[in-house]
Amino acid sequence: MIKVFILAMLVNPDIQKKAQAYIDAVVVDGRMPNFSDRPLLAYIDGILKETMRWKVVAPIALPHQLTNDEEYNGYFIPAGTMVVPNSYECARDESIFPDPEEFRPERFTDGVELFTNIVEPRDFAFGYGRRVCPGRQISDSTLWITIVTMLYVFDIRKAIGPDGQPIEPDLVLANSTATSFPKPFVCDFIPRSAQHIEILNATYESVLPNATTKPVPNTV
Repeated sequence: MIKVFILAMLVNPDIQKKAQAYIDAVVVDGRMPNFSDRPLLAYIDGILKETMRWKVVAPIALPHQLTNDEEYNGYFIPAGTMVVPNSYECARDESIFPDPEEFRPERFTDGVELFTNIVEPRDFAFGYGRRVCPGRQISDSTLWITIVTMLYVFDIRKAIGPDGQPIEPDLVLANSTATSFPKPFVCDFIPRSAQHIEILNATYESVLPNATTKPVPNTV
């Protein structure tokens, strides 16, 4: 899903700049973003939700079996029936998500608050029913802090090929038995400034004071 986020930023530089402006308005005291900033960064959560929806990494969920008779949209489904949820189609329902191929965080937020009247992508991204992913909260938090850190420190740009032209990534995902994932692609992570790298390295050193290497050289 982090690779999907990077793809989205490569092809939507305007969204990347908008997200960085929101972060810069909140993180103003020479530090890295942290979870205390999350309530003030609804647009980053909008990006996270749209990342889950835009390219579903588990398009066909694990099979479930009904324990009771159910009726759904006029269909009677008896107990014991195996049901295979189609998460891909949930994310592509144009009555809920118009122009589903577009990456649009504004589906979920106005930048100040998250909307509560729209389908929550986490409801199909992490599975269904009693077998929903037990690590979903950890995954969600990890994705959020990774996204906000990348956006704070770096500009994510298309790599330039030998011909001097940007290398366009392939947006069609590859598939395995149960998951979809981006095909290999190249890109550039450009530090936004020397100060951003200094803040990143200082934070790293405060967490791992005995580390012998820095995550990013102090050069731009």
